[in-house]
Amino acid sequence: LEKALKVAVSGWDLSHNAAGRVLTLAEPYKRLGHEVDVIGCIVGSHDKHLWLPMQNLCIPAHYFYSTTTENIVQNAITFVKQHHYDVVHLSKPRIPNIVIGYLYKIIWGSKIIMDIDDEELAFHQLDFVNKQQLLNLSNLIKEKINCLPHSLKNPFWTQVGVSLYDTFDSITVSNEVLQKKYGGIIIPHVRDENVFTPSTSLTKNMRQVFGIPNNRPIILFFGTPKRHKGLVETAKALQKIHNQKPLYVIVGDFTDHSLKKELLAISNVDYVFISDQSYEISHKIVAIGDICILMQDVSSPIAQYQLPAKLVDALAMGLKVFATGTPVLSSFILQGMVEEVTEKNLAQKLNKFIIENRFPVSIQQQREFFLENLSVDSALSTINKLTDEVSSVRYLNQEVLLSKWAHRGLLSFLANYNKYLVH
Repeated sequence: LEKALKVAVSGWDLSHNAAGRVLTLAEPYKRLGHEVDVIGCIVGSHDKHLWLPMQNLCIPAHYFYSTTTENIVQNAITFVKQHHYDVVHLSKPRIPNIVIGYLYKIIWGSKIIMDIDDEELAFHQLDFVNKQQLLNLSNLIKEKINCLPHSLKNPFWTQVGVSLYDTFDSITVSNEVLQKKYGGIIIPHVRDENVFTPSTSLTKNMRQVFGIPNNRPIILFFGTPKRHKGLVETAKALQKIHNQKPLYVIVGDFTDHSLKKELLAISNVDYVFISDQSYEISHKIVAIGDICILMQDVSSPIAQYQLPAKLVDALAMGLKVFATGTPVLSSFILQGMVEEVTEKNLAQKLNKFIIENRFPVSIQQQREFFLENLSVDSALSTINKLTDEVSSVRYLNQEVLLSKWAHRGLLSFLANYNKYLVH
């Protein structure tokens, strides 16, 4: 490493599971010897906290609070002036990150990289803002300047943020499907191969910690339990399996308590519920399982563009993955790393695997695939390319960016909410 850089990975809202990608991006920078911090916004008042799995991390976290568009610009200016970085990698094109990136460019001249790991507009059931609409965004903001939505989570601001995805120096994405839409360089959800190492002794010890038996197949869900993630469909399949009855272990706090009630109402399914766990012991939690099931709505735009982090965790720790076929998962299925299932045949395929203990690829093949494609080590060359450009200052200069931002309407937004901002 010729020069250690000060690097920040920024989350648009560090209070919930969207911050998981922030940690994914931070690890390769750290491995290369750069000085890495997590930064960003917590959308809400001071009674909100960092996402629980991020707490007690060894990576320093610095953030500011903003409740509305009225205070984000001034709060962000104060924050950015106090924290210098050579590189700022923005996780998700949401308006708090757009503001943070803009300010780091004009105040510090930092290199700004935009990362896209989801189709953000899909969460609001909105269509992608196409190039023609981009041209009208400046006028749209001017027309609405006195009646713009106050909430930073309003779908309008998601549209604005996504429409500005390509106004910084570089773009990274989490998978090939997103790359076809947004361009950029792929950095998958990667995991530390030195930590995420399958171990029968670790599995046995972790099951003992949580009172989980060793003599039953363990189906593991580790994440934020939400209705669209297929937990109900998985439970209904499990109730049809009678030989070597599986145990369904769900790790993560329910925000939708009606979902948990619905799961418990499904007969002939045995559960173990475990609360949220720290990111730093996630490999130990994943070691509990034998099987990971990813039932997704293939018609959902969210699923069509999303690389599930749970998939990477499972492959890293040697779990067998059963999943519905989405565009992002097609290459995993083709290479035998994932067994494709549907709601109709999930029970049958699970039952066959449990009885015969046969899977398309061996444990060794799965490990080799993980090391080559999804490990932190596999992402280092990409990060090196992004950081090599910093010392030679080949990235976009401020004048080019100011022109692009003025055209897109961002400067109107910023000036409206901070009268002292100088362009």
